[in-house]
Amino acid sequence: PLLGRLQGLETSACPQVPRIGRLSTALPKNGPSAQYHRATLSYDKDGTALLMPFAQQDSAHLRILSLSDALVIQPAHDDAKAAGDPIGYLPLGQR
Repeated sequence: PLLGRLQGLETSACPQVPRIGRLSTALPKNGPSAQYHRATLSYDKDGTALLMPFAQQDSAHLRILSLSDALVIQPAHDDAKAAGDPIGYLPLGQR
């Protein structure tokens, strides 16, 4: 909701429940805290969301955030994910 409000969206327009898409690249095993990876969002010919997390996730890189269409959600202690695996995400904006 906070990201939606910062984008000028009404509270009701903010995503409340993560959507499910597929990874376009692998993610390593996660540590003790949940990670929200900045990613680009595209769709295949069937309409399935495809998520490509950026390699650089350092919070100081605001340019990466400005290029992001989604946040990929990787829960704490999550196993490594392969390309094509389902993953939760939150879309950013209305691109």
